[in-house]
Amino acid sequence: MRQRILIPLDGSKLAEEAIKFLQFFFAPEKCEVYLLTVLFDISQVENIVQFSVLSPELQEAAKAAQRQQEQLTRAYLDMIAWGLEDVGYRVQTHIAFGQPEVSIVHIALALDVDLLLMTSHGQGRNVQWRYGSVARRVIDACACPTLIVPVREKLLKGEPPSKEKVMLQDLT
Repeated sequence: MRQRILIPLDGSKLAEEAIKFLQFFFAPEKCEVYLLTVLFDISQVENIVQFSVLSPELQEAAKAAQRQQEQLTRAYLDMIAWGLEDVGYRVQTHIAFGQPEVSIVHIALALDVDLLLMTSHGQGRNVQWRYGSVARRVIDACACPTLIVPVREKLLKGEPPSKEKVMLQDLT
C-alpha cells in the first residue's frame, strides 16, 4: 500500500524544499503525493471591512484578482506535479481558501493522509520559535504524523538533508 503524503506549498523556494526531501527519502513507487496551496479567501475581507460598502467595481476587481490568483496557483502546482510525475510519483493537486493552518489540517483529515511533510525556517533555541508560526499551529492541531524539515542555508545550496535535523511529530 502506498503512503499518502501531503505537502503544503506557499509558492516559496523554502516550501519547495519539502519536494527535495520527499525525493531524497521516499521512493516514487511507495507513496502518493498531495500538493496543497492555501489562498486568501476574498470573502474574509468582510471580517476586516464591510465588503458590501466597497463599490461594485472594487468588489468585482477583488473577485477577478482572486480568480487570477487561483489560475496562477493551479499552473504553479501543475508544474511541480509534472516534475514529480516525470520521476514516477503519483500526484494530486489541491487549492484551498482560508487560513493556512486550518486548511492544511482539514485537508489532511479529508484526504486521510499518512504523513504531512512541510518545511520551516524558524530560528532560535526556544521551542516556540524554532518552527514557523504556521508549522507550529499545524503541529498542535494535526492528528496525523507531521514531518517538519527545518530548512537552513545548507539545504538551499543543494546539499542533501540530514536525517538528524528532522523533527517527527506523531500526534496520533
